[in-house]
Amino acid sequence: MGLAKRIKQLEVKRNELGIFWLGNAGFAFKTGDGQVIYLDPYLSDCARQMYGFKRLYPPPISAGEVEAEYLLITHEHGDHLDRDSVPRIMEKRDIELVGPDPVIEKCIELGITKKKLRKVIPGEELNLGDKGLTVMPAEHGELAPEAVGYTLEFGDKKLYVTGDTSYDKKTLERAFELEPEILIAPINGKFNNLDPIRAALLARNCNAEIAVPAHFWTFPEHGGDPGKFKEYISLLAPETKCEVIALGNYFLYSDNINFF
Repeated sequence: MGLAKRIKQLEVKRNELGIFWLGNAGFAFKTGDGQVIYLDPYLSDCARQMYGFKRLYPPPISAGEVEAEYLLITHEHGDHLDRDSVPRIMEKRDIELVGPDPVIEKCIELGITKKKLRKVIPGEELNLGDKGLTVMPAEHGELAPEAVGYTLEFGDKKLYVTGDTSYDKKTLERAFELEPEILIAPINGKFNNLDPIRAALLARNCNAEIAVPAHFWTFPEHGGDPGKFKEYISLLAPETKCEVIALGNYFLYSDNINFF
């Protein structure tokens, strides 16, 4: 069964969240009301032309198969804002793209109509249907100074996606306060990103129930070791469960999960 069909058929209840890993930093989320939200889907090989980064495996879904109400983009780098895939995704009639100013500017250059684009800044709170979304600060350095993360509320639970960021306590302070049940963080440790040990420290400081690693194994230049992340979680955040999602597969977060 293809990934698009699996996303469509997955049954999700209130206070549950289906989390599908698309590879790299890309995810698809399905909520209890059937809403589908994509984040940073990298579904082409455009980073090869842009940076010389050749992907190591094919994407689990094509841009033409994506069906979603919202597309969240954390920053303008080609492996997050896929210039070959995003315009195709945004051809769908009822979809809105959310992102910081450089993302919106690039989308306009790519020919995406402005009425489908929503520019956001850190600290902003908005609604995706009946779900709350908080735009979180990120520290990706001069590589992308306006990069952001997102906290998504589903039921009375919260998912925090850091986006590309380093371990800067002042930047991450708001996340510590929110104490999201689920954390998704990069572990590649390059290009001003979290490495496995700092991602585990973030999970501890957020008091997360679940920690999901991202940004690994897509390009030889990126690196990242989910096995080390899992080890550091057990050492530094033993109350957190590390969930490594296979490419194109999913994890269903539920109140009924027996974590330990």
